[in-house]
Amino acid sequence: LIIVYQLLGKADSVAEVLGTLLKGSEEDALLGFQLCFDLVDSGDQAFATKVADVLKSMATEEHPDRWSQVARVLTGGFSSELALSFLHKQSHADRLIMENLKKSLEERGSGGRSSLLHNSAVMTHAYLYAGTTNDSFLRDYLDWMKKASNWAKFSATASLGVIHAGHITEAMHLLQPYLPANPGEGDGGGAVSPSGGYAEGGSLYALGLIHGSHSGSSAEKRKETADFLRTHLRASHANEVISHGAALGVGLTSMGSAELAIVNELKEVLDTDSAVAGEAAGIAIGMVLVGTGAGSPHNSLPSQGKEEIMELVLELKNYARETQHEKIIRGIAIGLALM
Repeated sequence: LIIVYQLLGKADSVAEVLGTLLKGSEEDALLGFQLCFDLVDSGDQAFATKVADVLKSMATEEHPDRWSQVARVLTGGFSSELALSFLHKQSHADRLIMENLKKSLEERGSGGRSSLLHNSAVMTHAYLYAGTTNDSFLRDYLDWMKKASNWAKFSATASLGVIHAGHITEAMHLLQPYLPANPGEGDGGGAVSPSGGYAEGGSLYALGLIHGSHSGSSAEKRKETADFLRTHLRASHANEVISHGAALGVGLTSMGSAELAIVNELKEVLDTDSAVAGEAAGIAIGMVLVGTGAGSPHNSLPSQGKEEIMELVLELKNYARETQHEKIIRGIAIGLALM
């Protein structure tokens, strides 16, 4: 029944069922908690937030702990905390694999090919320790990691977001050495040259991966990070690499929100006609509008800003036909597919 209501977009009906269960016996309440976990696991964060808002108004003085626990499950990031704790405690990744891989690559010597192999090793490390928060290998071999340059440096920094996926409490502290200067301070982050910013852009993408990779992460923390990333997105038009990372980060942290203001900011990045930044902006718009059916007569867009978003999607399609940049065409195509 809950799944049917969710497919129909009836948050009030879902909240009514959950409210009835929470007011019932202990067994009914446990069923209600399980349904909340299932709802969060479906990945529809916007719908889970709507249900939580309705439940908040239905809360009674009886069993106050049940209502607070439901709010924690739906929007407080409880399921994300459980997943992070499980992956950290049950990680059996063999560090020796990375040690041998690093040694093997070093024996091959230098050359253009070694840059590609180095990048693949960093990616291997990210997948090996994904979500475990265990980055001890990188910390022990920091000089080895720093060998990455240009887009390999972007990927290497972003890989921290894969390793620390869901570790939202320490996200800013972990990435502080790589984050670009605050646009509100001094010269607005002008220390990064227009041709640089690979580590900075990668760190913004990593922030998005940490907060957006788990459907059950804290809604409050996700919004804080989205605002932080949007600030850098608006200030980074002069540097396409930082724009690229910021756009992807905004898409991940605002996934499924369908907020018109965010879509417009990403559209501004597309309007700069930068192939690198435009590709990320196209994908990010798709992430913000994911599953809404935007551009189709049958859609689940919120009534506020619906017409503007429909018009914007039409503009995206026309822009994809007119632009000469294949990366932008690819980004918009992926974005439209996500919608």
